[in-house]
Amino acid sequence: MPDLTPRLGIKKPKANEVVSRAAVNENYDIIDSTVATKTELDQHKAAVNPHNITPSLISAVKNSGGVVEAKAGTLASRPSAGVVGRIYVATDTKAIYYDTGSAWVQVATLSWNDLANKPSSYTPSAHASTHAKGGADAITVDWTQLQNIPDIRNQSSSALTLEVRTSDPTSPAVGRIWLRSDL
Repeated sequence: MPDLTPRLGIKKPKANEVVSRAAVNENYDIIDSTVATKTELDQHKAAVNPHNITPSLISAVKNSGGVVEAKAGTLASRPSAGVVGRIYVATDTKAIYYDTGSAWVQVATLSWNDLANKPSSYTPSAHASTHAKGGADAITVDWTQLQNIPDIRNQSSSALTLEVRTSDPTSPAVGRIWLRSDL
């Protein structure tokens, strides 16, 4: 008794079986009755909604964070404000903007110079000495863990990925940005 292929049920004779012309023809009939013709495939590709996808079927893909659209490009190519909830990532400046409907507001930065409401000068306070080696709350850095981390600010050709998530990724990658919609 031959084995059958899992999808089409075509007979696969075993090594010790004699294969007849009728068995080969039966396999051809299975293939002919199961696969689509080129005309059927072309009609399927041309159909507006060949799989009858409805809004209820795609409700699992839900933007619970209010982002209506996310785009990336140079700051100069950013569209005019006017659609509340859009996110724009300026790939040349590495800044993220939110469209309020009347203006783009910068919501994330990767540079000290882009921070709003920062002091004009940043003089370390006296407590900084406690962070020094041997201090009460010394800061230690395992430099072996940091030496291979690329600096995304200098990689203007790197793609950025923006995700709306309900948990932090287990393996964050350079250029991957996520917004937590559950917090």
